[in-house]
Amino acid sequence: MLINVINHLLIMSLVAGGLYVLLGLADVLSPKRIPATWRYPLGLFCYSFFLVPYAAMAMLLPLGPTAAIHPYATAPPVGTDTAAGPLANFVTLLLALTPYVLVLGATFFLTAALLDGYRLKRSILAACRETTEDGTIKVLRECTRHLGIRQNVRVYTAPYRGTPFICGHIEPRIVLPDVEFTDQQLEYIFLHELTHLKRGDLWIRSLIVFVNALHWFNPLAYLARGRVERLCELSCDESVTASMQQQEKQAYCALIVDILQHSSHGEHALPTPFAFSNSRKYFEERIDVVMQKRTGRASKMTLAVAGTLTLLVTILAVVVSYAAQANLVVLKSPPSGGYVYGTADAAQLETLNRLRHTETTFGALIAAVFPKAHARIPADALQFIHTATVDWPSEDAPPRPRTFTVSGPE
Repeated sequence: MLINVINHLLIMSLVAGGLYVLLGLADVLSPKRIPATWRYPLGLFCYSFFLVPYAAMAMLLPLGPTAAIHPYATAPPVGTDTAAGPLANFVTLLLALTPYVLVLGATFFLTAALLDGYRLKRSILAACRETTEDGTIKVLRECTRHLGIRQNVRVYTAPYRGTPFICGHIEPRIVLPDVEFTDQQLEYIFLHELTHLKRGDLWIRSLIVFVNALHWFNPLAYLARGRVERLCELSCDESVTASMQQQEKQAYCALIVDILQHSSHGEHALPTPFAFSNSRKYFEERIDVVMQKRTGRASKMTLAVAGTLTLLVTILAVVVSYAAQANLVVLKSPPSGGYVYGTADAAQLETLNRLRHTETTFGALIAAVFPKAHARIPADALQFIHTATVDWPSEDAPPRPRTFTVSGPE
């Protein structure tokens, strides 16, 4: 069971990583053409390919003839579990340990993330003081009323010159640095952080961290996570400033600049999961998003492009996920009884379907469908599999990944 899950996980990691590369190219080619409020959900959808087994779901759809034996990758290729020498035994050992290494790495990753969250909450309660200033509380209430937020949000002041940020899923807290802000600046900060709260970005971020933990071995998962978090900030800026006049947008951008300058002169005593302005790398991109005008025909055109891109990426992602597994053929191999797999092209699938439900041996099946794998099987195992008969699965089996087993000689 664990082997099956790991194999699906590896395929999801490969497909989702490829989608990240494609979207990264789209960002480079036209970073300003598509609104961030569209790019963010599209990025989330593509990131979901790290978590949701769309490939396995696609196999249940009538997408056309592919293989009589449905994909169900579970174990190393043919021949690696036989006594073929020290190298083969070492490879077999590595393949056997891989699932446990992946689970152990994910456990360490999640444990570190939970400890970071615990330390953040502890630091806020120990080092920060809750704000009771009437002016600040008044601005906060006006912002929560404007956004329709009913949760009780508290404001804390931290004894450091950093950036404002929000944290806390159940008891949300906005933490302000030890800087004097005007009422207008407080309004911009609160609107930004409360927008994160209203959209559920804190929960989404936790889910993204969990997904990243599952794919801790894939460097593209870290890059994709960073991209989604960046798009989250950009879309939040775009959402907050959408109804602002040009002068207000300039004041909003000036606040970002001021906070970056303040934070550069002091140490960040606390991590900032959703900070108002903690990214110098994408500073210019945030300013461009805020100041860009989207009106009239140009706005409709960008929305049309965004909608088309979303549809194309969705179709491409499903097709790629399906193709990633559509030609995997799974066999239950003698003498170990363990599962082995291989990929089949159109000709091999035709041969496999032609042999299906015929009285044949496992060795003859491998020789006909996978001749290269057959040539690598050691002599002792080869002799056995050419006397083992194939036990094909029933046609009445439920629509799920199926294998066929092999019965050895009496």
